Amino acid sequence: MNHIYKVVFNKSSGVFTAVAEFAKAQGKSANCQTGSAPKAGRRSYAAFTLTAIASGILLMQPAHANTIRAYDADQLIFGAENRVEQDSSSNGSPLVVIGRGNTIRDQGAYKGNTDEVDGDAPWDERTPSKVNVIGVENTTNGDVINVFGSNNQAEHNAVIVGFRNTTNRLASVLGQRNRAEADSSSAVGFGNIITNNEDSNGALAYGYQNQVDRGAAAIGISNKATGKDAVAFGYQSTASGQDAYAIGRNVNVGQNNSFALGRNIRTTQANSVVLGNESADRAATAERSISVNNRTYNFAGVGGAGKGVVSVGKAGGERQLINVAAGQVSATSTDAINGSQLYQVLEVVKNSSTAVPDNYFHVNTSRIDQPAGNPGTNYGPIDAKGGATGGYALAAGVESAASGLHSTAVGYQSKVLATASAVIGYGSQTNDQGIGHAIVGSGNRAYNENDQGNGEPQYIGASILGYKNSVGTAQKGVLEGVAVGYNNQIRHRFGNAMGSGNQVLGIASTAIGYRNVVGNGDTGEAIAIGALNKVTGNSSVAIGRNNTVSVENSYILGSVVNATQANSVVLGAGSTDRAATTESRATLNGLTYGTFAGQGSAAKGVVSVGKAGGERQLINVAAGRIASDSTDAINGSQLYATNQVLGNAANAVVQNFGGNARLNPNKQGDITFTDIGGTGKNTVHDAVAAARTEVQSGKNTRVG
Repeated sequence: MNHIYKVVFNKSSGVFTAVAEFAKAQGKSANCQTGSAPKAGRRSYAAFTLTAIASGILLMQPAHANTIRAYDADQLIFGAENRVEQDSSSNGSPLVVIGRGNTIRDQGAYKGNTDEVDGDAPWDERTPSKVNVIGVENTTNGDVINVFGSNNQAEHNAVIVGFRNTTNRLASVLGQRNRAEADSSSAVGFGNIITNNEDSNGALAYGYQNQVDRGAAAIGISNKATGKDAVAFGYQSTASGQDAYAIGRNVNVGQNNSFALGRNIRTTQANSVVLGNESADRAATAERSISVNNRTYNFAGVGGAGKGVVSVGKAGGERQLINVAAGQVSATSTDAINGSQLYQVLEVVKNSSTAVPDNYFHVNTSRIDQPAGNPGTNYGPIDAKGGATGGYALAAGVESAASGLHSTAVGYQSKVLATASAVIGYGSQTNDQGIGHAIVGSGNRAYNENDQGNGEPQYIGASILGYKNSVGTAQKGVLEGVAVGYNNQIRHRFGNAMGSGNQVLGIASTAIGYRNVVGNGDTGEAIAIGALNKVTGNSSVAIGRNNTVSVENSYILGSVVNATQANSVVLGAGSTDRAATTESRATLNGLTYGTFAGQGSAAKGVVSVGKAGGERQLINVAAGRIASDSTDAINGSQLYATNQVLGNAANAVVQNFGGNARLNPNKQGDITFTDIGGTGKNTVHDAVAAARTEVQSGKNTRVG
């Protein structure tokens, strides 16, 4: 059976104890008086009614006794294992605790700012008041606190709704695992952290795992607002400068008084504004004047690095600034000028140049009413399109044509069919596919494949400087090829040619010099520097003249060298290589030496500095380490020291034998013996045998 509990004072224990409302007292009965209940009694009746309602909500929780460690008044405690701790003996104000395992503490209630006269602290020692806690295992400290949920920790004048939240004074939290450690701060969501320091009052975090400090605000997911009064809004954005604003995704504003809105932005300038995805800023420059035709024009509104900038794009990713109101036009105006104002200036220029004769210079303004002119000869009135048939294109020169969007053709018979491309020189041209070609010189060609199957050009960015160079063919385009010089050919993507007559046939290959050939289709990353070299092996290099490398990962420095081994190095003119051998031991004069460290193999390659009959000394070699596992090269001084030791040993043997023993310097250190001990024998064995025979026969033996 469920019970409705009331709180009574236990005189024996000196504490208040929750007991069943229908429990009978033990001891003497007390007199009672019927009549209307006093005001306090009416409050108790209302509390019992609320208790009954709460018991239905909490679905018959186990009835453990709650404990109140001081006096109470107008307090309702319902549930199991709740605890009210009070530091003073004075009664508290209304208190409601419903749930299990909640702890209500009193370590000083907030009473306002510090008294500037006597220095009293803003927290007194009275009983917690106006505390409402509903949930499980919540902890409060102070008064005017409202908590709903579980495992929360609240300080004075705080409000918490949710799970495992923590607040400081005057803070508000809604959600889970938030930490509002600063006074008067607010956190809503999950895992937000507001750090406490002297500047953090009033901070705000809303969303998921935001971090806030110094009175800042962060709204969204995984943002950081650590600058004083900064704001970070969006996803993984950071505002660390004072009064900085970072709004969007992955926006980082680390300078004071700067604002960024977009995605993937990192500011570098203070007092600046950056707008748009992946936009970038830079230091402002001080533009005071400009000189045109020896005449100087001064500007108003001179900028500077300390004043900041406003950016709406980046290099290569510029944006139009549209819907700009017409700015004031005066000598002191710093207003932005819109297109219509510039148009009027151009109209004035056009009207003032009616006497200009027909010519071969034309700009396509993309106006519907612009005269066509003659696209074949590029000759006609200055306001006509002429050969500039592409939108916003420019054509200058006899029979020049710029039909690509934003294209430029300068020179006799120069043709630009590709988008955003430029040709300067006689007879140079691009085809009608691709984008971003740049050609300077005469007779050059840049090609691109027709499309990728979706109508889009496949390759971009050919760069040519010189005469009669070609990047790509009419059948196969090239991505980002660079040709500088005369008659160079690039036939694969990412190729580079500099010099004369070079052919780049492989991917990401480079030829510098005269008539070098590098790469072979998808076999690439080859390099040839010099003249008449042919490098077709993948990732191989030839430097010099008339060298050939057909194997991969090999390097030649010299002339007239043919590399046949992969992973090898050949140095010197006319040098050759061969397959490496595996040398594990050696046998000399019947003695076997080994096992050797650093055994080679054909797959590992060789390093050659000469050829048979044309060997070269390897000089200035540092002394190598001498050990059983050493693979260092040994220099001459080390071999000399070894030979010196062997020579000393040989001389010691000769001296010890004495007689006619002699070291023969011309026979690799041989020691010869003649007439040893006057026996007429030339070996130690024969001499000892002869002496033994004479002793045994008694010949010339004298005793005493």
